[in-house]
Amino acid sequence: MDFEIPITSGGVLVWEGSSVRGYSGTFISEFLKQQGINVVYTNLFPVTLSGFDAVFLSFGSQGITETIEGMGITSFDDWMADVVKDYLLGGGKLYIEGTEIFGWDQRNNKDLLELFGIESTDDGTDYIVLDTLDGNSSALTINMNFIGSHAYRFSSVDKSVPGNGTTAFLQPGYGTVAVENIGFYTQKTVYSAYPISELKDDAQPNNRYELVSR
Repeated sequence: MDFEIPITSGGVLVWEGSSVRGYSGTFISEFLKQQGINVVYTNLFPVTLSGFDAVFLSFGSQGITETIEGMGITSFDDWMADVVKDYLLGGGKLYIEGTEIFGWDQRNNKDLLELFGIESTDDGTDYIVLDTLDGNSSALTINMNFIGSHAYRFSSVDKSVPGNGTTAFLQPGYGTVAVENIGFYTQKTVYSAYPISELKDDAQPNNRYELVSR
């Protein structure tokens, strides 16, 4: 396994498995730095997330771009899941994204899913063309809408059934693809199957930046 031990007294950790298409870590990190936020960016998954005020994790997305070029994806391994669970059990604040992480990699990890407010997941359908994401008026995504993706199509996009969590984004005709939750341990989480960097909208200011801010 690749890891590093962060030395921190706060700030935000942004991790992505790679910096190729399909990941959002670079997009998120650069925006947060522009806002004057103390950011630690890395491609190496830490042995602990303890000490960070908030954490962004991007596991990538499976699919193809407009030029039929593949996008990147990183497996959400069991040891990584244990690191995430420890952080959330301590009341951490975490955003996590990836098309395969809950419907495939950690689909049987009920303790992990519960921390994200998710009752169950499904591996989804191959070759999904994203044309609409609707925010939920009862979630932090209120009044937010995305009109498509910069990628051509995605493969095996996970669908979720919220438990104690709340649908953040619904893809009409497909299902819940993002869930937010405030849990028993005071943990705050946002999970998204789609990478925020690939979402497309025509709003001003840009909804992608607004979503990161919220």
